[in-house]
Amino acid sequence: MKISLSASDALPLAEVAALAPRAEALGYHGLWRAEGVGWDAFTVAALWAERTRRIGLATGIVSALTRHPGALARAAMTVAELSGGRFRLGLGVGNNKEVPQPRSPLGEMERATAEVRRHCAERLVPEATVAAPPIWLAALRPRMVKLARRVADGVLLTWVTPEAVREVRSIVGPGFPIACTVRADLGSRAAVAAAMQAHYPTYAWRPVYQHHLRQQGIDPARPGDDDLLRFVVRGRDDLDQWREAGVDELVLRPLPVGGAWWRTVAELSPGTAPATA
Repeated sequence: MKISLSASDALPLAEVAALAPRAEALGYHGLWRAEGVGWDAFTVAALWAERTRRIGLATGIVSALTRHPGALARAAMTVAELSGGRFRLGLGVGNNKEVPQPRSPLGEMERATAEVRRHCAERLVPEATVAAPPIWLAALRPRMVKLARRVADGVLLTWVTPEAVREVRSIVGPGFPIACTVRADLGSRAAVAAAMQAHYPTYAWRPVYQHHLRQQGIDPARPGDDDLLRFVVRGRDDLDQWREAGVDELVLRPLPVGGAWWRTVAELSPGTAPATA
């Protein structure tokens, strides 16, 4: 199982850019950036590309609805070129405030994915010297997982337990890449639980996440500490349960507990101990 990092916290742009070489030095497989937290994710990925040589880069995710498919393809091909082919285009519906929520999320995601692939195949950027980037789809519900299996190159999960990952693996079958974003912190149980209770309301108001948690046996209106801690890696020993569930790439999103962000990043890094089975 590969170990990657989601650097998707709200920080000044210069600090976000400076994360990349340090994450690369620690041996992380990839860096993922969401766009719902502030800075444009393609721009952040481009800044990371200029500062690194090996680490993979990905949007995790950008909305497929706020840009024309041609604009998505052009931006993705630009970052792919700048990074020497290290970029993956992570797409989803998105829930940030500028995203128009579609009547048919499945239909819109299938259409956008097909159009982005078409623009890349038709060499929208004729100067490109690297292959079109792989497309990964974010999925919360089984039907979106099935769509990702059919039209994408991988699926990105979030707010899932290891048991839910097993269900996704049963849908996509062996060999199809699953990346899974999990929160991470090495603090005390009480501190991490408090941080999760503070972090969770960012998502709690969204019906899609409410449904997603109910499907995992969690009351979205009153999740307990034990419920929320199921989504957190609290030490290296916790990595095994995700590997055994079928995750190919575990994307750690450290919680800002007591200023210990970099301690978590360093102690869980692949460079600290082997991260493969």
